[in-house]
Amino acid sequence: MNRRANCLVRFLILSSLVHVTGTAQQIQWRKVYDAPTGPNISMGNIVVHPDGGIFAAVFGVGVVRSTDGGSHWHVLQDLRAPLRVRHLTITNSGDLFAAPDSAHVMTLLIHDTTWTWEECALSGDTLRISTIGSDSRGYLYVGSMKGIHRSTDHGATWTRQSTRYASDFLGTATGDVFVASSEFAGYGVALSTDGGVSWTTVDSGFAANNRSVMTLAIDTRGILYAGGYPGVMRSANYGGGWTAMNRGLPGSFQCVYTLTAGKDGSLFAGSLQGVSQWKDTMWFPVNSGLQWLEISSLASSDSGYLYAATFNNQIYKTTTPVITDAAREGGSYPSGFELAQNYPNPFNPSTTIKYELPSSAEVRLSVYDVLGREVSVLVNERKGAGVHEVRFDGSGLASGIYLYRLQAGSYVQTRKLVLVR
Repeated sequence: MNRRANCLVRFLILSSLVHVTGTAQQIQWRKVYDAPTGPNISMGNIVVHPDGGIFAAVFGVGVVRSTDGGSHWHVLQDLRAPLRVRHLTITNSGDLFAAPDSAHVMTLLIHDTTWTWEECALSGDTLRISTIGSDSRGYLYVGSMKGIHRSTDHGATWTRQSTRYASDFLGTATGDVFVASSEFAGYGVALSTDGGVSWTTVDSGFAANNRSVMTLAIDTRGILYAGGYPGVMRSANYGGGWTAMNRGLPGSFQCVYTLTAGKDGSLFAGSLQGVSQWKDTMWFPVNSGLQWLEISSLASSDSGYLYAATFNNQIYKTTTPVITDAAREGGSYPSGFELAQNYPNPFNPSTTIKYELPSSAEVRLSVYDVLGREVSVLVNERKGAGVHEVRFDGSGLASGIYLYRLQAGSYVQTRKLVLVR
């Protein structure tokens, strides 16, 4: 099945509320890459490396890389199989893994400034590779027509963990992994909390005819988004329930191929009708400068620029940064103190707690059991204004209900969290 046909399964869910009212930003695009012409050339996905490098998988060309924000590109060729790459992922350690459409995975490893290829063979029955991803543990995941394959040793060995079809993987900061599925061997969204060993379907709220999901995203508040056909879905409780948010999606077909979530909570969707940005309660088109509107992949850089790949093998870049720093959205600090609900909740064994400070303050963030005994001190120091988050690991605690309490100056708030083993 080609990617354009996959519009029936590529369903984007973009909706974290952006703290701006009215229409979308005035975004202008410029073209930064044209793939060579040829009958078998097709664009895969774009990824951004922590060092600022931009990588794109171009089937029929290989992996192309830019180190200057898209002004110049060169091909990173592997002489054994230079052309058939469709899927890319970057691990937390900065290694780039490239998957072709055949039954093996190749990895690009950084050695100073030189990139070299290494081949990591999968079992021979994997057939077409559909996607590749990684999690915060450094585990690798490959989806194929035969199911989900996992490597815990940087690609040296692989095991098939599920027969579920995978169209996209999403690793969270807490080590959990979500998978989107769009084929007969598994529709909807599933979650693994044990590093890919087992998977639980988490698509309550999806209609029977719109569980064909092909892309996933998570914003800085832990809100999940899943996209494909038809429309947009959003989960504020870690996949426990989903709601549709389709207002303003372009075209009657409402099929979205790709999404990216910015550090500032901004959300962008790519479809056959171009790029859309979510603002408050609806989508707005942001297509000025795009010569081709059929978008196959979106990615954002730490410097705030947005990149878009098209089905006619071009890459575009916004002319100015469109994503601001998360702690100073729009150049301002949070307007008040806030202690957010932890995510995930329930959790096992770790979860993330986020809080906001409008000004510098002495902060104490602690966890208590139901008897009021303090079991963990997460923060006990002066913190600057902005958005902060901390990870709580409950590995040494028994299952049950706990409370976490934020004291920042005279502000005090307490919330409940649940540890389930």
